Amino acid sequence: MDSLSGMRVAIYARHSTHLQTGSAEDQISRCIALVEQDGGLVAGIYRDEARTGATTAHRDGINRLVGDAAGERFDAVLFEDLSRLSRNLADTATVFRELTSAGIALHSVTEGRITDLHVGLKGTMNALFLKDLGDKSRRGLRASVKRGRVLHYPYGYERNPTFDATGKQIPGQARINQAEGAVVRRIYEECAAGKPVAEIVRDLNRDGIPSPTGGKWSNVTLYGARARRDGILRRPIYAGEYIWGRFSHTTDPKTGKKTRQPHPRSEWETMQVPHLAIVERSLWAKVQERLAHRPLRRKLKKNLPRRPNQPAGPPLHVTSGITWCARCGGRLTTVRGGWLRCHRRAHHMICDQAFQIPRQAIIHRALRVLRMRLANRHRDLLDLIATEHGKRLADNTARLAQREEIEAAVARRRKKLARLLDIIEDGTGGDEARVRIRHHEKSLRADILALEDLAATTARTAGQNLAAVEERATARLLGALDRLLTVDINDAGAIELVRQALARIEAAYRGPGRVRLRADPHLDPAGIYDLGLDRQDGHQARPTGKGA
Repeated sequence: MDSLSGMRVAIYARHSTHLQTGSAEDQISRCIALVEQDGGLVAGIYRDEARTGATTAHRDGINRLVGDAAGERFDAVLFEDLSRLSRNLADTATVFRELTSAGIALHSVTEGRITDLHVGLKGTMNALFLKDLGDKSRRGLRASVKRGRVLHYPYGYERNPTFDATGKQIPGQARINQAEGAVVRRIYEECAAGKPVAEIVRDLNRDGIPSPTGGKWSNVTLYGARARRDGILRRPIYAGEYIWGRFSHTTDPKTGKKTRQPHPRSEWETMQVPHLAIVERSLWAKVQERLAHRPLRRKLKKNLPRRPNQPAGPPLHVTSGITWCARCGGRLTTVRGGWLRCHRRAHHMICDQAFQIPRQAIIHRALRVLRMRLANRHRDLLDLIATEHGKRLADNTARLAQREEIEAAVARRRKKLARLLDIIEDGTGGDEARVRIRHHEKSLRADILALEDLAATTARTAGQNLAAVEERATARLLGALDRLLTVDINDAGAIELVRQALARIEAAYRGPGRVRLRADPHLDPAGIYDLGLDRQDGHQARPTGKGA
């Protein structure tokens, strides 16, 4: 049935670029007109402006639409055509399945009611259109390069407005930015003279010269990647040779992030642009010869701190991810041999902590400071646990207010299920009623699980005796500290417990010949309180990775 009569309709609109400023409004107006014509009710408007249809990642509009479908806010979704929903066949099928399983009908202005046949045929056509569009775009860009146009403007260059005889601007014209060009010449001259890149970076930051991104200079900015030739010291355009087509960008369908894919040299387009040369060819060649003798550095993957975006797992060390430089506030990162160094010093030369610090020394110092703090300020630890206990009780009291709402939702779901079952028994429901039954059963199970979790959490916290929590937390923490200090500094279980009491460690090397550190561990109220819960038997209630 194509009519939207009596239905609550959500409208979705999307356009690809910021140049299509009125496209979304035009789509919405067209959809509203159809809803009013059929006698429906507009229940919401969702839009994604300047968002590609190649992926649903980072498209807040479509993601909110799918999320709201479970809340029964509308009965149907209307869009201009299926390509607005997505130009990716897999994404189109996924959105279609999620909406229809929630009992939501899909309609488009051009195709009417969307069925599996539309998804298969039109989805394939939209995907082929997107691929064909990309091929034509690359072909057009290649032709532009052959006609002498510059398609991007690296550091040292800027757009050069040029007009033809008719007054029309000629695209792809570049010129040297004199201020940035002088910085590029300085970098090449100092490098050719034998000055280490680290010192060049240090002097640029000391002189307050903004980097290409507007921040601080780093070694990577100058070196770049040897294979991609994208560092300032490797770009051929500075010697008057423009290269296009070294790589292309592909979009990850899950994350929406773009990654570089290198192309073979046979697909590169090279163009001589002597008017854009900032340095002499001989100077550029001398720098390349020096870079060629730079040894390749192997990346060490062992004993690296776990980053927050990496999969959860036991930390390798007490200091993993929570150790910072006390001089500049930068992160201390691991280098070969179990030593830590200041990241800002190593890459930006803007910290005066030039010495590397043994990781074991930081661990021992932090553990001793924490042990001393717990022994001398035991009352502070108990006060901290008591405050967190009161906060948990207050939070659970607030959560109990949600119980009535969840119970009401469960009752409504049960009634709807009963009505739908009666319709099916009468033989008048059909496939649509069965789809709605599956949707309500799924939502009912989710509501019941939420009720059970709410009851369990409330009872668990209310049943905790404060004195027992304090005793267990203190005993577990002090026991873990003693195991690390006297038995095994790499005890994974003890590390996991102690990290509940360490939110941040600041360290600095002081004085030649010996290591003097300033470790400043901070007690985390929630982490310490969780150590005292009686349900803990090797499993932490909260994640242990707390990178500051």
